[in-house]
Amino acid sequence: MKKSCLLFIVAAVFILSFPHQGFSQQGTGAKTNSMPPQLQQAVSKGLVSPQQAQAWMEALEKGQITAETINEALKPLEAKGGLGTLTREEIEMGKKLLDEKIKETPKDAQKETPRPDQKARFEERAKEKPKDAQREAPRPDQKIRSDVRPSEEKKPAGKQEPATVEDEYFKKTPPDEAPPLEIFGQRLFSAAPSTFAPMTSIPVSNDYIIGPGDEIKVLMWGRLDAFYTLEVDNEGVINFPKVGPLTVAGLTFGEIKELIRAKAESITGVNVNVSMGKLRTIQVFVLGEVISPGVYTVSSLATVTNALLASGGPTALGSLRKVELKRRGKTVTVIDLYDFLLKGDTSADVRLMPGDSIFIPQAGPMVSVSGNVKRPSIYEMKNDRTLQNAIDLAGGLMPRAYNQRIQIERAFQNRVQIVLDISYEELLQKKPIPLMDGDLIRIFSIHPASINAVFLYGNVIRPGEYAYEPGLRVLNVIPDLQSLDLDTYFDYALIKRYRFEDSKSELIPFNIGRLLVSKDLRQNMVLKPKDEIYVFNKRMFEDAEHAVVEGQVRKPGR
Repeated sequence: MKKSCLLFIVAAVFILSFPHQGFSQQGTGAKTNSMPPQLQQAVSKGLVSPQQAQAWMEALEKGQITAETINEALKPLEAKGGLGTLTREEIEMGKKLLDEKIKETPKDAQKETPRPDQKARFEERAKEKPKDAQREAPRPDQKIRSDVRPSEEKKPAGKQEPATVEDEYFKKTPPDEAPPLEIFGQRLFSAAPSTFAPMTSIPVSNDYIIGPGDEIKVLMWGRLDAFYTLEVDNEGVINFPKVGPLTVAGLTFGEIKELIRAKAESITGVNVNVSMGKLRTIQVFVLGEVISPGVYTVSSLATVTNALLASGGPTALGSLRKVELKRRGKTVTVIDLYDFLLKGDTSADVRLMPGDSIFIPQAGPMVSVSGNVKRPSIYEMKNDRTLQNAIDLAGGLMPRAYNQRIQIERAFQNRVQIVLDISYEELLQKKPIPLMDGDLIRIFSIHPASINAVFLYGNVIRPGEYAYEPGLRVLNVIPDLQSLDLDTYFDYALIKRYRFEDSKSELIPFNIGRLLVSKDLRQNMVLKPKDEIYVFNKRMFEDAEHAVVEGQVRKPGR
């Protein structure tokens, strides 16, 4: 008999020490080794019962559902149980602190916790709330950092963890690359040239210069009724019936009207009206850094910008600020297209003459302005090569721009790259900060976390940020039972506070049931900026089914 009992004990120890895949820490037979990580975390957090996880795994093995179906089912549960930066260790630590505080409190000062019948009535009232009153958990960008690293983090499949913690924290990471910028003004010439064909059916001004190929229409009435269409020949002459040839080339349209009126009215009792007919075409040259250089035939009313649009505009190397118009070997004018684009000033856009040349030289110094400016782009600088001018060309800083540090990346003497940080005081003093060709100006954003807010997480109806004011307490954020969601754990809630003087966090537990049901104002804690309030679901504290392994095994325990 003793021998058989000894054999039974040896066999039991052997079975317990052998790793069996079907064993679950919850004692339900769930295959946690093959269980998806997201489902394992849901079971450990109490969002899903072990029995339900086992049922899902069996359905997954039979092909009745897919892993994507399980992930979709877990999303609303995770949103309800979202606990911000709080870890499981901090939850247990806060609950232990609350238990110790209750033990230290005199018995006559301890008020009753909410009775089960009070919780039941509350749950019945909560069920009557409309579903649309239940909002989602706060977004990740609403959470602030914690000095305590989470014990478990979900790792993407196929990625390896860093070798050590030091590799994670002290690894040199380059700054985020700025999105590719376009040269300011290039978009003006991106459309098809035919779109910008100059209009010919527009009124002709009195300063229009007459040349060979133009048509002049003359209407006479009174003693003599007649209508003539007179074309200027190659010698610049029109043959006016009953008057004779008139030399008109080089005269303005206003001067032609006065000349013809004077000649026609010499005939007694005749009235005259002079207008322009078909306009001539002229040939101009578009040369330099343009997309399609060459000779272009344009209307005699065409201007410099019309010819540039017809040629496709400057290339990436071409200048938009030094467009030269040459006539008979001399530079007539230099046009800055930035005046067109930024000010709407077209006064420099002169009319072309036959044989004119439009020359686009290479662009001058170029700087890039990226980040939180109204018009991030690459800009060509002229004489005023300062940081203030570059920011003005970019439209100024955005409301969320961090103006305390403006960074300039510069290629120093074609050898190395350096960075310069410009302080806000230097900009306020209007001190000129010179720029160099190729400088990259970065305007950073302010920190997205609110500095005057407290954060509410967990099993509540309206989680998120709440504005902080001096004297703010828990009841100002959670005023009544209607602020809580179903299945709230009444015996324990937690405030996580950050001490920036020593870079540590502090846990302040309180009894939310006594506060809201028993009106125990000692639980109405005073809040500070950036405090995080956590309200839990009662499923997180239910004892999970488990098995206890003892004896000669590698890892005894629960």
